[in-house]
This record gives sequence, structure tokens and C-alpha cells, in this order.
Amino acid sequence: MLGKIGKAYGILGWVKIISFTENIQDIFRYRNWYIHKNNIWTQINLEKWKYSSNSHPIAKFKSIEKREVISNFTHSNIVIDYSQLPKLSNNTYYWRDLIGCLLYKKNGKKIGKVVNLIETKYNDVMIVQSYQTHQKFAIPFLKSIVRDVDILNRKIAINGDMIDFT
Repeated sequence: MLGKIGKAYGILGWVKIISFTENIQDIFRYRNWYIHKNNIWTQINLEKWKYSSNSHPIAKFKSIEKREVISNFTHSNIVIDYSQLPKLSNNTYYWRDLIGCLLYKKNGKKIGKVVNLIETKYNDVMIVQSYQTHQKFAIPFLKSIVRDVDILNRKIAINGDMIDFT
């Protein structure tokens, strides 16, 4: 998810955009967005964007000329096709690639499954659901802890000998 559609802005089909990208304006690098509303996926194509008078990003979409039409998409999530994302260098990952991976100790013992990630001021943190207790716990995604990431086989190995997961 790249962001959310905010409230309509003006009467000509402009809308406020809430960006979840690291740099706010990076959301506008992608032109074909998908919006999910009422169990229906709708593709909308970005026509142009700018900052409003109070420095919020606003956008205009092709074929949407009225406030009433764009208002129907308020609070909808903005997603793109995965193929639009740039290729990453080695040892960097999209969160979507890590979620669902199985987490193992270096001795091969299965610990749990990555169910989410969160961003902190200093590093990303994996939220893992334990196989034994079904409780969730947090593990920092740091080189000193994460030993190996195998996206193809959906596995993450950690140096967890000093961490008790029971």
C-alpha cells in the first residue's frame, strides 16, 4: 500500500493524497493506481499532482472531473502492481516480501511466522507469531540478528540463541 485517498479538494475532481512512501512525493512516480472500495478494484490513472496552498499533496485523475465522483474514493487505500516497483539491491527487501516468511533459529528450529513489520526511528522491526504459544513478539531487523533471508523459499534465519521464544 502506497497511501490513501483523502478528502476531495475543490470542485473539479482534485483530491488530497496521504502518502506512505518514505519521501511524500515518491507516490507520484507511479501513474497507475488501484483503489479498493466496496469489494471492487478500480484502476485510476494519475493525470497530475501538486502541493495545495497548505502544502498537502493533491492529485487529479484522468476522466474524473467532479468532486462527487472523487469523493466516492475517500479513505480508499492506494496500491500499485508489484511489477512497477524498482528492483532492489542485494540484502534489501520490500516488507511485502518478508511478511509470511518462516523464521528459524540458526540451529534450524522453527520459531514462527512474520505477520507484520513496523518502522521505528532506528530500524524496522518484524512482528512474529510464535508457533508454540501463538503469541506475537517483536524482533529488530538488524544485520546482527538476521543471519539470512531466503525470499524464494520464504525463510529467514536469525541468530537467536540468546533469545528465548517460549
